[in-house]
Amino acid sequence: MTELNTTRNQLDELIGEAGTDKIFDCAMEKMQVKYKNFAEADSDYDGMRLIGKTCMEDVMATGISFKGQWNETDREKAIAEMSSERDELDELLGTEKTDAFMSCVLDKIEQAYPNFETADNDLTGVEAIAEDCINEILDSGISMRGNWNSQDLEKVTAEFDKERSEIESLIGVEKTDEFFECAMYTIEQTYPNYEAADNDISGLEKIGEDCMNKVLE
Repeated sequence: MTELNTTRNQLDELIGEAGTDKIFDCAMEKMQVKYKNFAEADSDYDGMRLIGKTCMEDVMATGISFKGQWNETDREKAIAEMSSERDELDELLGTEKTDAFMSCVLDKIEQAYPNFETADNDLTGVEAIAEDCINEILDSGISMRGNWNSQDLEKVTAEFDKERSEIESLIGVEKTDEFFECAMYTIEQTYPNYEAADNDISGLEKIGEDCMNKVLE
């Protein structure tokens, strides 16, 4: 066991403590069947390596999760955990971007941890992974609530420009600029992207009404 434990940290990181225990139990059983004592086993390096390889394959064949390849049970647990935040994420990122974010997080935690339990016990590490995935979405130029990309901002500006002359005739150039600035800011803070805003006419009308009242106070 002392000899086996020299590899424990490496195995724990790859397949988790429970998987390591199964491999050690397997190895101990096979060594005692094959060798008369530890000295004989210790002198047969190739035989010991074969036992270790066989036990690793046997344990992985049971469907146990390991780093880079979780089983369906652990993946479903991770998805269920993220899905509990789905509504909030949809508001922030939009449905399509939330799907991309969740896929990114699932992939990264599966590469970083041997199983769901280990990931679930490292809140700080998982939060760092989630932050990395958010940053990847931002770097990709995808709009999110409070930070639209230039294409979505240009679409809103184009819509405003269609109404500019009429509004200027009513409240003047300066107040029209203030109105558009208020509306643009509020819309970007309220919706994850232009498409979501464009599909909520009543919401946009309320934002327009509030901003107009603010400008005319």
